[in-house]
Amino acid sequence: MLSGNRYKTISLYKEHLEINSVTNPIHGPFHPRRPDTILTKMVRGMIPKSKASGIEAFKRLRVYIGIPEELKNIEQESFNDSMITKPASYYITVGDVAKQIGWKG
Repeated sequence: MLSGNRYKTISLYKEHLEINSVTNPIHGPFHPRRPDTILTKMVRGMIPKSKASGIEAFKRLRVYIGIPEELKNIEQESFNDSMITKPASYYITVGDVAKQIGWKG
């Protein structure tokens, strides 16, 4: 879940997609549109890249769309600290943002 105004969040992501190379846009930068790659890039920006612990943590990161087959039979846990505190209208899912910026999933 992403917090903030729904329309402002979507417009910021659309503005980010317009950033490209001045000399040759074919060479990037490439912006993710799938929710799993958006989340992977978010986490990559949050961890320390120069420390060995950050590099190892990023290598262990696995992001899936939905629930993987091997984890479907396991009972899910929820933590009170991770629950949303404001009304649901203050949040938007990464999947909704991805659909707005061009993901066809």
